[in-house]
Amino acid sequence: RSTTDKSHCTALVALVNRQTHRDQPFRMASHGHSHSHGGGGGSHGHDCSKETVDSFETESLFGCIDVERVRCLNEEDEGSVKDIFKPHERRLDKTKFVQSDVDEQLIIYIPFTGSVKVASIVIVGDGDTCPKNVDIWVDRNDIDFDSAEDIKPAQRLELQPDPRAELEYHLSPLKFSSVSSITLFVSENFGDDQTRIYHIGLRGQFLKVRRELGELVYELAPNPKDHKVEGSSYGATQNIF
Repeated sequence: RSTTDKSHCTALVALVNRQTHRDQPFRMASHGHSHSHGGGGGSHGHDCSKETVDSFETESLFGCIDVERVRCLNEEDEGSVKDIFKPHERRLDKTKFVQSDVDEQLIIYIPFTGSVKVASIVIVGDGDTCPKNVDIWVDRNDIDFDSAEDIKPAQRLELQPDPRAELEYHLSPLKFSSVSSITLFVSENFGDDQTRIYHIGLRGQFLKVRRELGELVYELAPNPKDHKVEGSSYGATQNIF
């Protein structure tokens, strides 16, 4: 075989070996610094901390999240889900949070401003209200509480309580390598009637797209809706968000 073929095989084997440890959280080290720009000293919109995961450099994806289009089903206070997306240095601020309403379940739709590679996720919760089981879909804006039971997620996570944002969960590089949105389904917590999340942090890479050789670059713009759509089922493509 050629040297290129052998290199590809070696990379594939290494990738499969790493995948066996994906669902195990690892404790986060300090992620460097963040900074502000502009005369008013306001936040730049993202932290500039960097980290190497699986041989590629990652950074906070906070600045890549289209926060105004983030949506949540079954949140107690409408729009509160937007408050849990914040810069890394504010990850322990618990003055704002999203809390479920009629039961412990939540569905959170997270769109990005472009195509991104998502490497890992942090979900800050505490005690019995902390999420326990979380399903994640890629590029699905049609997930509701009915279809979530039928449509297989890209990845399923079993969380541990993490009040200090110390646990980071790796996501599959094969399934999260180029996405425009992800949808989270919190199906269960640690025993409370309501689920509460203080922060969701994502790390990865923003994939810069070049307009070359007549390449068409476009932006997906799903129609946002804040309510559950009755009658949706597996195989349907009805937009929820």
